[in-house]
Amino acid sequence: MFAERRQEQADKQKRIDISIQKITIEEINVEVKRIWSQNGTLDKRTRISKNDRESARNNLIKLIKIQKENNMHLEYLARHQKESTLIHN
Repeated sequence: MFAERRQEQADKQKRIDISIQKITIEEINVEVKRIWSQNGTLDKRTRISKNDRESARNNLIKLIKIQKENNMHLEYLARHQKESTLIHN
């Protein structure tokens, strides 16, 4: 059981790392503008600063981690539901 959990965590981390490497400048710029629109500063600003880009990148990384965590839970549920139906049949 512990080995399976470690393997799942390693797989999740590998998927996260791959997704983080695939983040593009366009995605970061879109995220910056999304953050600006939430803060109400979209109309006031035209230039994207280094801090804005870093903040947007960190926000994207956080979203990727949450998404991969949720996917891992869904895969776990699907796998164990199949096992439980096999046992009960």
